[in-house]
Parts: sequence; C-alpha cells; structure tokens
Amino acid sequence: MSSARTPALPWNDPRGRFSPMKALVFGLLLLPGVWMIWTLVAAAPDMPQQPGPGIGLQGLPDRGLLGPGGPAGGIDEAGLSVPQVKETLLLAGLWAVRLLTLSLLVTPLKLSLGRPKIGQLRRMIGVAAGLYTLTHFGLYLVWMKLDVARIASEIWLRTYLTIGFVAVLILAALLATSTDGMAKRLGGRAWKRLHKAVYAAALLGALHFFMQTRLEPGEATILAGILGWAALWRLADARRPGWVRGGPGLVGLALAAGLLTVGIEAAWFAFGTSLDPGRVVAANLMPDVFPRPAAVVAMAGLGIVGLHLAVRPRPRAQPARPRRNSVA
Repeated sequence: MSSARTPALPWNDPRGRFSPMKALVFGLLLLPGVWMIWTLVAAAPDMPQQPGPGIGLQGLPDRGLLGPGGPAGGIDEAGLSVPQVKETLLLAGLWAVRLLTLSLLVTPLKLSLGRPKIGQLRRMIGVAAGLYTLTHFGLYLVWMKLDVARIASEIWLRTYLTIGFVAVLILAALLATSTDGMAKRLGGRAWKRLHKAVYAAALLGALHFFMQTRLEPGEATILAGILGWAALWRLADARRPGWVRGGPGLVGLALAAGLLTVGIEAAWFAFGTSLDPGRVVAANLMPDVFPRPAAVVAMAGLGIVGLHLAVRPRPRAQPARPRRNSVA
C-alpha cells in the first residue's frame, strides 16, 4: 500500500518535514496582512478626507511627476471617501515592494553565507510579494468604485499607474506559475527564463514607488540601492565566480552599492524635480544629515559582511596522515 503524499505546506521543507525556519518566516510574512486588516476595520470611519492632489505615503502629497491633475487627483475625485481603504492600499503596496526586494536577496545571501537552506525562502517571500501586490491593485479598484472605464483611462494616461500596472501583470503571471506543477509543465529552462522577469517587476515597482514619494524618496532610494546591491552581486558573481561570496568581495560590493545609491538619488532629483543633483551628492558628505540612504545601503552591505564572518561554515581541517615507519 503506497503512503499518502505529504501536502506542500508552506512551513515544510522540500522533503515534507516541518521547518522551524520556514514556519517563522511564514508567520512574519503574515504580520503585514494582519496589520492591513486592522487598518481596514479599526480606523475611525468618520476620519476627514484630505483635500488636494491625493495623499502619498506618510501623509505626504502624492504628486509623482504628475502635478495637481495626476492620478491621485482622479482617485480622490472618483474614489471612496473611506480612509481605511486608502491607508490599506498604501500599506499593501509598500510591503509588496519591500518583500519583492527581499526575495531578490535570498540567492546572494544563500551563497555568500554558505547556508543552502536559506534558498527555500525565496519562493515563499516571492509569493507573499505577489499576493500583497494583487491586494494593492484590488484595493485600488475598490478605491475607484470598480469604474472600469475610469480605471482603464487612469492607467493609460497616468505614467506611474501604467508602470505599476505592468508590474502587477508580471507578478500575476509569476504567481500563477509559481507551483511545482507549473514548473514541470513549462519545463525547467522555460520556467527559469519566465521567472527572471521578477527583476523587471522589481525595477518597475521601485520606479512606481519613487513616483509615489517624489519629494520624500528616502525609503524608495534605500530599496533601489538594495536592488542595486543584488544586481551588482549577480554581475560580479557571473564574471568572477565566488569573489563576492567572500569577505573582501562583499566589502567592496557594500561600498559600490553605497556609491550607486548616491547616483540613483542624484539622478532621481535631476530628472524628477528641479533640485540640483549636486546638492544631493554633497548632502551625503554632511554629518548633520546622516544617515543618508547611501549610508544605510552601505551599512546594510557591511552587515552582510559581518554575517558572512559569523555564520559561514568553516572548512574542516583534514586530519594529518600517520607516517609509515620505514623498515630497515
């Protein structure tokens, strides 16, 4: 009699055994959703609606390269006057970008820290990012009162909504093909090629996030810098395999990612605002405005160096072979 196959539960390892690591991460991935539900049902329903061109993250004006007539203005005009939906919509999008960025760090961390089991977390985190993305989009539809014509018009006309919608489509396709069954149907190579689109989705998501927080892009810049760290890691590892899996390479990568973050922030202010990008670069040298996003990214990279030194398994010393006594 054949034994029943163990169901693929998210807290089990590939062999179907309970994994404390995966169970812990699964619980942590649920916490933002619990927070969103609490925000949705517990906020005061009579909270006054804010006037103007829309509200971005942390109550900041959501201009996003769009001006007073941008999509947020349209959302305010056509949307629900329910503050809970707005707050939950923003939280879902924020956590989608955070988790998508985190999912792209799994493989570099697995190889740099010498902990193969970390690789089991990538699909779980990626699926969570996809689900939070769909929640974000679903709440946007609710916010727009399910007015299909208006939604299509806004997505077509508003640049940041177009970018976000393309990211949603990519992540929806990756989510639909994330199971082992779909991987077998598509074939290993085709499945891997398809799921490399996650990098495009992450780039589009970061740009969408930037355009949501045009004048206060601190976290958007940090997440973009972390994405840059992951991209630099893969490029370096492809050209010199193993170099960025050691301490010196990781130190160099942390510093390079910090400099890249300075460039990203300066470029954003150069193209997205009228602020002189030179002032942004100079701000990174001023101790009174520390820490800047570039410093946060560099310190995060150096933190990975510390983890590498602390947890990477050390090669076992080979036991000395006994000498053979020569016979006279």
